[in-house]
Amino acid sequence: MPKFALQLSLCAVLLLSAAPARSEVLSSYFLSDTDPAHLRTISKLFEIEHRLGKGFEVEVPASQADLLLALAPSAQLLEKDVSKAIQDKLQGFRLMAGTDANRYHSFDEVQAWMHSLETAQPDFAKVLDYGVSRAGHALTALHIGSGASQGKPVVVITAATHGDELITTEVLMNLVNRLVSGYHKEDRLTKIVDSHDIYFIPVVNPDGFTQTNRYDGPADPNRSYPYPQHEQATPTPSIAGVVKLFSSLDMKASIDFHAYGELIMYPWAYTRDSVEPVAAGRFNALTKNMAESNRYTYGPISDVIYIAPGSSADYYFWKKGSISLGIEIGSEKVPSPSEFPEYFVSQEESTWRFIEGI
Repeated sequence: MPKFALQLSLCAVLLLSAAPARSEVLSSYFLSDTDPAHLRTISKLFEIEHRLGKGFEVEVPASQADLLLALAPSAQLLEKDVSKAIQDKLQGFRLMAGTDANRYHSFDEVQAWMHSLETAQPDFAKVLDYGVSRAGHALTALHIGSGASQGKPVVVITAATHGDELITTEVLMNLVNRLVSGYHKEDRLTKIVDSHDIYFIPVVNPDGFTQTNRYDGPADPNRSYPYPQHEQATPTPSIAGVVKLFSSLDMKASIDFHAYGELIMYPWAYTRDSVEPVAAGRFNALTKNMAESNRYTYGPISDVIYIAPGSSADYYFWKKGSISLGIEIGSEKVPSPSEFPEYFVSQEESTWRFIEGI
């Protein structure tokens, strides 16, 4: 029996004997093996998170590490407990913080920030509750708009689908604050607001966010969307809420912020097949224009990173033809607050170009 087939057989035995629920402790490993067939097999068992140099980072429940090592004996442990490492990092940032200007916000603080904007600008900002998470956290969006919404293109911008990618929430909050502070003061931002109906979701996955955990319960939320070859997929609770909101909107475009990799990506994720030519041309022109502002790599998700079935971009494009992107911000999930300004700048011009192109 070939070596790889033997490894697969061993994995099948181990998988059958493993507990069905994912461990709460998630470890990360580096895979230097980039053979497509091996990666496809690994991706069916575990979540391949990012490109990392010439390899990939994969997140694995600690109790199932043997499954990964049976398939990829050369896999290198990067972090034994990803959530704990992030929490330790956050604690270090708090100890070093000299001011309150740049820091990571808790889920409750994000909620309070949205409501404070609504209170201060009731004709401009409105908080919308669209569901409840598995653990009972509110699923909340912030609507930014002026005047009547009818006839304006609807744009949705989301963050923290993966609950440990904390920089995405800070970037989204900065975008909102820039629009609010620039409205009626900067012609460009005023026009963006006046001509679009924009919904911001700072924390898609509050259960993961409050635990600095990638998952929504036992599953990866950005692998749980239905897609053309798996139409009956059951989204996680946080994604089911977003899907319900999406269904109620005539959404023309969306950005789902992730971290990290410096990538601007569009469908398809579930297959290497291209979207139809007209859509492909529009996606390519728009993302090329965005990438000129921050030098990010751009292209179809399955080409620039890996095949990732069940993503938001695929679902929104598949269902309504929405111009939907996944953007991998920067080079860390939780960079130092001292790096916030460069992360903010990297997304401001790119996002304004995106909205203006819709």
